[in-house]
Amino acid sequence: MNVIGGFKSSRLRLGALALLVLAVATALPSASLGRAQVTDLLVTYVGSTSLRLNAGGAAVSSGGTIPAGSYNVLVEDPDYTNPRFVMTGPGVNINSNLDSSGMGIDHPAMFGPFSFDAGSTYTARDANMGASVTFSVTASGGSSGGSSGGSSGGSSGGGSTSGGSGSSGSGGATKTLGTLAGTISVAGKAALTFGGKPVTRLKAGVYTLAVADHSTKAGLLVQKLGFHAMNESGAAATGSHSVRLTLTPGKWFIQATPGGVKIYFSVS
Repeated sequence: MNVIGGFKSSRLRLGALALLVLAVATALPSASLGRAQVTDLLVTYVGSTSLRLNAGGAAVSSGGTIPAGSYNVLVEDPDYTNPRFVMTGPGVNINSNLDSSGMGIDHPAMFGPFSFDAGSTYTARDANMGASVTFSVTASGGSSGGSSGGSSGGSSGGGSTSGGSGSSGSGGATKTLGTLAGTISVAGKAALTFGGKPVTRLKAGVYTLAVADHSTKAGLLVQKLGFHAMNESGAAATGSHSVRLTLTPGKWFIQATPGGVKIYFSVS
């Protein structure tokens, strides 16, 4: 038996097998590429009369469409105090007062992720208000535009000059960039700090706002210029709680209500 010849033949076979394995591995998509992307589907309350829909940054009119995929449902309610948000459709059944902590309306309330399949139709509505938005799901392509568009800028606030690594929210939600401290002193003065420093310029993103209200006569308001105000603590309320706030580029301020000095900060 030719041992050397047999050894060389085995090495050739092993080499050919290695090349085959490498070719198959190269042809297959990586695990990260095969991972489904989660898109934000934002429903915003417009005063106490209607709802506005935005999918992945694009406005969607009632009766419009969004592309099939995996979505987190984010609900922003800046100033309607008695919400009962309902969304129904294949694989989705949400019924919520948007107050997960019992300390006030979440900013934003977050549900999901859900798989929205092509050919399905969904309705988002508020059972107490009576307003609703209906949309369907297409196999591919962008979401349809319409009059329902607009940014989430008036629905949330907060931010940081330095950002921060943050942590991922539940259900694949957008990462938070840190915690802002919103304080109302016993004397009724407002303050907003990040890492112990007063906030003046902030980075766009999602933040946790830790509210500490020490006054029985003043509350805390957060507002983006040109949008609805968000009352994060009532004038008669005291105590501490936290809410999630989404910050969009523009000019913002916090204020002790009623009639306190406005403390402005910019967001980019």
